Amino acid sequence: MEMVKRGLKTLRAASRELGISYSQAKRIYQRYVTGGDQALVHGNKGRPSNNRTDEGIVKKAGELL
Repeated sequence: MEMVKRGLKTLRAASRELGISYSQAKRIYQRYVTGGDQALVHGNKGRPSNNRTDEGIVKKAGELL
């Protein structure tokens, strides 16, 4: 997206390179322009999974082994 911002590459070429649609590339580029690199990081990064195993079960399994 930085190359698009600098004018070195078209948004259409970047979308083909990334394997996404032109419409999706426009949405991503708009987020990049307004929020920078940090806007492209997934919003749940650093959060624990909702599907994680309960800590008590993990401890019991460790004791059994």
